[in-house]
Amino acid sequence: MSSDNVHDHAKAAVGDPDREDVTDRLRVDGVSLELSGVKILHDVSLAVEPGQTVGLLGANGSGKSSLLNVVSGYYKPTAGAVFISGRDIASCGPARIAAHRVGRSFQSIGKMSDLTVLENVMLGLEPVWRSSSIAAVLGLPSSRRAEADARLQASTIIDEFDLGGYEHKLLSACPYGVRKVADLLRSMVSKPKLLLLDEPTSGVSMEDRAGILELIRAWAARTGCSTVVVDHDIEFVTSLADSLVALVGGSVAAAGGSAEVLGNEDVIATFLGTGKR
Repeated sequence: MSSDNVHDHAKAAVGDPDREDVTDRLRVDGVSLELSGVKILHDVSLAVEPGQTVGLLGANGSGKSSLLNVVSGYYKPTAGAVFISGRDIASCGPARIAAHRVGRSFQSIGKMSDLTVLENVMLGLEPVWRSSSIAAVLGLPSSRRAEADARLQASTIIDEFDLGGYEHKLLSACPYGVRKVADLLRSMVSKPKLLLLDEPTSGVSMEDRAGILELIRAWAARTGCSTVVVDHDIEFVTSLADSLVALVGGSVAAAGGSAEVLGNEDVIATFLGTGKR
């Protein structure tokens, strides 16, 4: 994948007039999580306003991905609540939360490696599929129309962000940067109101990292979606985020502007590694 092409297509997307009015707000209220007797998160609270991008920072094991798993329904919190538009969705599963227009990318796409790029992106439309499961099993016309519509939507976004040459290739046969972009497009294709991005640039080249940065920035500008982004690249996160939240040992150590958060002593000691504790 050429980051220059992704950059060009991303810039073009910013001017797209088809922008949705997003009114949803995410609020995480006192969330704690314990798995197999191990405390992962401790009384975590944060808010993401409509259209805002929040960067989530922390060292390995600080609970960043676990928090995304709570918000997207893969983990049930031990305590606390997660609200979207005032509704507590903490007891909902991943499919139900995704149907509420919450998109999620993942660090690893290993389980999807036997799918083509097109099939992978189409998976992102499953929560909003316009056909019942019964119709799909019976092969009714409504199901075939829904599949054709999903295929068209997925193919359109693939072409828009310059992955058309890989559309029918298996993910396992694609360059790693292409796989990461394909996973991003899967999380975006349903036009979510809230986008949760887990390590979108992990393992990619500097060239592809620049393209991914422009893609995410352009998509947020185009759709007005709220975004939470996790990444170990501080420069990448701060260039995207309106505000930062830093986790240390599963708790919020600092929240606010980049200068405030990156200047926090606990953040410096545990994440930036200067030795203060």
